Amino acid sequence: MKKTFPNIIALDIGGTKINIGIIDKYGKIVKNQKIATPKNISSKKFIDHICHIINTFKNNKTAKVGIAIAGQISWPEGIILNSPNLKFLNGINLKKAITKKIKLPVFIDNDAHCFTLSESITGAGEKHNTVIGLTLGTGIGGGIVINNKITRGRDNTAGEFGHMKLTDTGIKCSCGQIGHFESYASGSSMVKIFKQLTGKNLNTFEIENLYYKKNKYAIKTFDIMSKYLAIGLSNIANIHNPDLIVLGGGLVRVKPIWQKAIKIYFPKYVFYKNLNTTKIKISKSEDNSLLIGAALITTEEY
Repeated sequence: MKKTFPNIIALDIGGTKINIGIIDKYGKIVKNQKIATPKNISSKKFIDHICHIINTFKNNKTAKVGIAIAGQISWPEGIILNSPNLKFLNGINLKKAITKKIKLPVFIDNDAHCFTLSESITGAGEKHNTVIGLTLGTGIGGGIVINNKITRGRDNTAGEFGHMKLTDTGIKCSCGQIGHFESYASGSSMVKIFKQLTGKNLNTFEIENLYYKKNKYAIKTFDIMSKYLAIGLSNIANIHNPDLIVLGGGLVRVKPIWQKAIKIYFPKYVFYKNLNTTKIKISKSEDNSLLIGAALITTEEY
């Protein structure tokens, strides 16, 4: 990182775990801990829990707190407008509530925005002007960074690629609509596609193991996902013409899906021939990117 900033506490608040770290003035994670996200508690107790975690990391060098969280977050107000994982926070000004308790400036943004910002400055997208980030997990998140600045749109929802509509028929998305990108190229879609083919309800790890055992239904599931992942990537390339698309999220562990999407199908779906050369890379560490991105949103250095 070229510029420096004061020590920042960064949090990635997920549906199953909270990752917290101290980011030093050189943009390095110097202390890090992961804990389970508390379940079945009130929003007040959840906020108290988050503040307690922050206070255990806080010291006299701490300047600010940055938080990455999934869903639609108002910027810069920090209101949780729509959380897919922590619905009890919807409508709450999380920034205001935490700031009041810990007496430090707090900044909150969508986790995929933070991921993309970090990758554009310190990760795979370093030295590139236009970077698109995609997080392939249970769902699909996305972010757009141009010249090291997050492109937010009017309502801070720019980059919600997971809800691109790819077909009017087929699998229902987590949002309730039909045929979204997320419906065909996410962890939850793997489970749904396999169940449609077999009637069996297996998890992603079980399906992945079957693929390596050459199970025809697992192979078919992966092929469907590869095609739709390539369609989504080609739409992004056609619309944004980015220097780089960087992929993160738990699903990137399943190499056969994204490798086939990038090498076989993507070149068939892009419009202009030169778009075949769009760089698509895998994040080296999504967890680190999310924390560093959460730190970066607290500064004006991006």
